Amino acid sequence: MAEHYTPTEKNFIEFYENYVHEFSKRTDLPFRIHSITFEENAGPSSVHGITLSSPKDESWKARHLDGFVSSNLSKCRFADERKQEILRCVTDISRLVNLLSYRFDEPIEWQPARVLKVRKVKQASKEGTEVDTGEFDVIIPFEESTPRFGMIIRNEHVNEISWIWKAIDDISENDVKEIVWRSIDLFARGQRSYSVFNRFTYFWDSIELVVNFWWELTRLRSDRTDRISKIMALSRGLTEENCLEKARAICDVLETPWCNKVDRFLKFFFPPTYKEMMSAMDRLYDKRNAIVHTRLHESSLADYESVEAQIRVMKKMSQELIKALMRGPI
Repeated sequence: MAEHYTPTEKNFIEFYENYVHEFSKRTDLPFRIHSITFEENAGPSSVHGITLSSPKDESWKARHLDGFVSSNLSKCRFADERKQEILRCVTDISRLVNLLSYRFDEPIEWQPARVLKVRKVKQASKEGTEVDTGEFDVIIPFEESTPRFGMIIRNEHVNEISWIWKAIDDISENDVKEIVWRSIDLFARGQRSYSVFNRFTYFWDSIELVVNFWWELTRLRSDRTDRISKIMALSRGLTEENCLEKARAICDVLETPWCNKVDRFLKFFFPPTYKEMMSAMDRLYDKRNAIVHTRLHESSLADYESVEAQIRVMKKMSQELIKALMRGPI
């Protein structure tokens, strides 16, 4: 299945930059949240009076799924400062949307918008005079689209993810914090993808990112000493006849097999269910290899269904491993 066009973060920053004269007069940048679904016959939904709050006490106000994130554009003296401020806002909105997708298992997207003040004029029936009825907002999105809505985003949904945001914000190690946000971003990309193979790959990438990072973070000093000793031993007696064999052996020492990394991770974080999770991970790894090395093809119905059958397990595994890294201990 062909992947639908998705604007990039650069497109969104350029949009805000193009209308910076409007936004610099405000204290916020407007955006629109909507969710999509792969179910047919799903009609549009909207919610009134959403109020979003971040743990940093920044004001998130939204109505009809249109929101605002606080900005300091008016205080920026240079173009580079302004671009950095826009990037900060774009990052905050993306994280909000990705957390909603992660927590509620829904594909959710957002796009920037403009909010223009318009005065409404109504003609009186008897006198024939025009009466000014005041200002109202007109929402102009980044692009007109007709998303298929799957999830009605309510105030309680946003409140429920606030503890996740705070938990991530409270992580003292900045590198751990970054990996958590990046893995959630990969998970959300998997949710938004229309291709089953790409969905699987994004979910797998989020798992791989978490496990590889934790492995490097917790690798014992003795591991490094042991690897150096093995490499030194293999380097002895190097000849033209055995150099390729020894080189392969040294590569095996340098690159720890994936099964060893994930084995240590699951044993540490999930001791009661370690065996079941490791068995499931082995099956997912085999499927991942078949996709990456093109032994499976999305054009084949049998291959498509075999991957689709693993999506639910893959998503759950991704969510659990991200949650484990978030809570520690490390």
